[in-house]
Amino acid sequence: MRGRSQNGSSATVYRWDLDKTYLRTEFDTMGDLVRTAFETPQSKRTVPGAAALLRELQRTEPRAICILSGSPEQMRRVLESKLRHDGVRWDEFVLKPSLENLLRGRFRFLRDQLGYKLGVLLRSRRTVGGETSEILFGDDAESDAFIYSFYADICRGAVDRSTFDQILDVARVYPDDAAALREAFEAIPTHDAVHQVFIHLDRVSSADAFAVFGARVCPIYNYFQTSVVLAELGAIDAAAALRVGAE
Repeated sequence: MRGRSQNGSSATVYRWDLDKTYLRTEFDTMGDLVRTAFETPQSKRTVPGAAALLRELQRTEPRAICILSGSPEQMRRVLESKLRHDGVRWDEFVLKPSLENLLRGRFRFLRDQLGYKLGVLLRSRRTVGGETSEILFGDDAESDAFIYSFYADICRGAVDRSTFDQILDVARVYPDDAAALREAFEAIPTHDAVHQVFIHLDRVSSADAFAVFGARVCPIYNYFQTSVVLAELGAIDAAAALRVGAE
């Protein structure tokens, strides 16, 4: 996979999670959640190398840089300010409508990752072009490896409707969300789009635990490792990888 096509235009979408992938975030306890909600842009800490890597990816003029976060929509101003401070630009930035769902009594939505993230991924996929490739970034704190792998299999046509419905049932996705997901599933263009999934081992999980997902999922401990793999894929050059390592 090359980061750029032969005519010089980019053919790759980079999709990034934020918490524990780009930002050092703690949300294991209620106290952690409260502290995170009131942090200023200046107090938020970037995972070493993450900002440098995103800036290097920007230099390649990709098809798009898309940020998909489980943080609530109310944190948009702070998060956007932090990203701008880091010199990061984006084309799409989706935050979770947690308060809207809480007010509707949809308490499960606050913990739901599969229904929320998969819905965003499928809807976004329809807008980027059928032949566009994707590289995804997540972490080991939640279910990113599974969600991204499921999404990748859907894109390449390896998931039938029955299996899709079973996964939504197991995840206890709300009926109206499930209906929207089924509509997006039926409309997704078939293409083996997802070339690589990087999982930042924030919890220092064993890399072996991700072998079940196959070679597409690459667990990493730092972003220099990521940049080396991206250089091997042709997404960035060796000099860019060294700049990430030097941050």
